[in-house]
Amino acid sequence: MSVKDIEREPKEHKLMELASPGTSAMSIYRYDGQNCIKRLVFDKDWEQELIDEVNSIELKTADETELYGWGEPCYGIAIGGTDGMEIWLAYHEGLWLEKGGAVYYGMCDLEKNFDKAANLKDTKETSFDWGALPNNAILKKYDLKYCRKATGDVYHENAGISLDFVSFKDNVVTLEYHNNSDKSFEYGAGFELQERINGEWYVISPILSNYGFNALAYLLPSGKEVQVACYLEMYGELGKGHYRIVKEELGAEFDVE
Repeated sequence: MSVKDIEREPKEHKLMELASPGTSAMSIYRYDGQNCIKRLVFDKDWEQELIDEVNSIELKTADETELYGWGEPCYGIAIGGTDGMEIWLAYHEGLWLEKGGAVYYGMCDLEKNFDKAANLKDTKETSFDWGALPNNAILKKYDLKYCRKATGDVYHENAGISLDFVSFKDNVVTLEYHNNSDKSFEYGAGFELQERINGEWYVISPILSNYGFNALAYLLPSGKEVQVACYLEMYGELGKGHYRIVKEELGAEFDVE
């Protein structure tokens, strides 16, 4: 049975009610199962037309289990909101997925809008070889092609600097740097979260957009160690799995039971 055929409860909800085209450019995405194209649009009139079209859709409630039927081509929309938060939407054949995980049904011709965006003035285009859609952190639970494979070398110890896991509690990972080199070591607050799935490492995308890392640099003198905290609230609650934090090409692994 198609999702179009299922009886649903009407929902008075506007997917882009808080969109702010006056202060934010809009990104529209298309993923065909192999390549994802992102078009960043600066045309405020076009943005408002698409916002009005999406907000006019009569939505009906849907269950997240219907994402098992997700396929390609699929689309995405991202734009800043009047509340300072980012609006992230993913769409496939009538199913809408919001950033918080809510799923709705309502038909929209996003292919038409995606094609039109290519011919607008100042549109910037980027391509990816994976499903880099908004809300891909949710979609990757249903298909790993919505999750980017990790690249680059990651070490436990390199040039006398090592990174060790200490603890994981209340969504905070505590790590410890050891500087066994003869020089001071510079590190920052930024990090990347990865998960090992089917023997390969994948980069985990945040489910929140309003986060950032302190830009300050810190020095660890030769022969010293220091503990650092990595706050994971932007990833939501981690599921059971084997993870690692990557900082300055160093990695520390840990398990979530």
